[in-house]
Amino acid sequence: MTGTPSPTATILTGLLLPGDNSLPMLLDYLHQCGRTGALLIHTPYGMARVYFDEGQLHHAAFQQHTGLHAIAVLMQVHDRAAFMFQLDQRTADRSITTSLGHLLMNAAQILDEGHAPPLDTTATPDAGGATTAQPSTPPVALAPSVPDIGYDLVPALTVTMSALGPVDDAHRHLLSLINARRSVAELARATRLNLDEVTALLRPFVMRGEITLGPPLLHQTFWIELLRLMNTVAGKDGDRIIADALRRVDASPGAIPIARGRAFLQGIEQDLGPVGSPRRTAFGRGTYRLRMMILNATNTTEEEWNTPEVS
Repeated sequence: MTGTPSPTATILTGLLLPGDNSLPMLLDYLHQCGRTGALLIHTPYGMARVYFDEGQLHHAAFQQHTGLHAIAVLMQVHDRAAFMFQLDQRTADRSITTSLGHLLMNAAQILDEGHAPPLDTTATPDAGGATTAQPSTPPVALAPSVPDIGYDLVPALTVTMSALGPVDDAHRHLLSLINARRSVAELARATRLNLDEVTALLRPFVMRGEITLGPPLLHQTFWIELLRLMNTVAGKDGDRIIADALRRVDASPGAIPIARGRAFLQGIEQDLGPVGSPRRTAFGRGTYRLRMMILNATNTTEEEWNTPEVS
């Protein structure tokens, strides 16, 4: 992405995962950025549309609901959900007049009290709408004869669920949770199976090439916190800087391999200006949590972080 985005540009894509608070964080990021456009969230039960005008959320629609009820129903989705934000897409509809904070608080309240409309799990995705967002660089498949499934690897389906043919309930539940972001260990936690059971279920699909195994990825929280920091430091120029840094490490929005996290952050830092410049200094001060996520994931110390990498 270079220059100013076109009026219909998709400037943000990624995945929302259940249980990590990423939906409220994403909405807050778009609010803090003062964005105008449409957030489209593809779920297995249809597409949600959330519209912002200069950072103010003014309309939401999901299934047959709008406004507060649409947000409350969307919060009941506990499956993979791919999102994209299309700049300057507008609607005349207005179903939300309260602040984002009050909206999320009210949605949580009616959910807790059992007053929210239920999620219609019989609904199907919108025609032509994808329900997953795969990284632009596909994971590397293992050789069929060597189905070595590491616990930190990230499975991704190479075919649709329907193309897999009949599967039993255990396989179906596991396969439904594969979204090119959850690691094998995370799938074990989500399914309440032990690691050996998960790898045994995955192995036949890996051997047939229906599932590939990619490198472990940084958590979605890393991505959203980075977006918020870049908005503060660089404003809308941050979109271009992030896109350039992603290209250099061959990664996708929201799908950054852990092993490339350090190079990715350092690439952004260099693009923000020379050492000592206001933007670069502000970025350096705000990256502590981001650095710690990478350090913890790679078992690296701060001293090792500051040691130049040898190519």
